[in-house]
Amino acid sequence: QWLKEHQPTLNGPGEASTLLDQIKQVGGKHNVLIENPAIGTSDATADHQAVFASFEVKSAWPPLVHFLYDVQQPESFVVFESVTLNIDSADPTQMRGKMKLARWFAPK
Repeated sequence: QWLKEHQPTLNGPGEASTLLDQIKQVGGKHNVLIENPAIGTSDATADHQAVFASFEVKSAWPPLVHFLYDVQQPESFVVFESVTLNIDSADPTQMRGKMKLARWFAPK
C-alpha cells in the first residue's frame, strides 16, 4: 500500500538527467568528485520502471560514506545497482569507485 501511494511515476527519459543532476549536487555537497557520467533507462519489470546513472567517484572515505547515505534514502526510490570501491593507487588517502545508481518508478 505504501509503495502505491508514494512511488513516483516515470514522466519520460529525462528523469535520468534529473537523477544525474541530483548525484552531482550531493557529490558537490560532500566534496566527492563525479567523473565519466552516463545516463539511460533500464528494462521495466512488473514491480518498477527505472532510469539509471553510471559514474565514477573519487574522494576520501568519510565524505564518500556521507554521499552514499544522502543519495540512497528509501523515500527517494534510489538504489545502487552496482558499486566497486578501491583505494586509489596514486593516493592511499582517496577512494576510487565505479557506481550504477537507479531510480525506480511505479510500473506502467
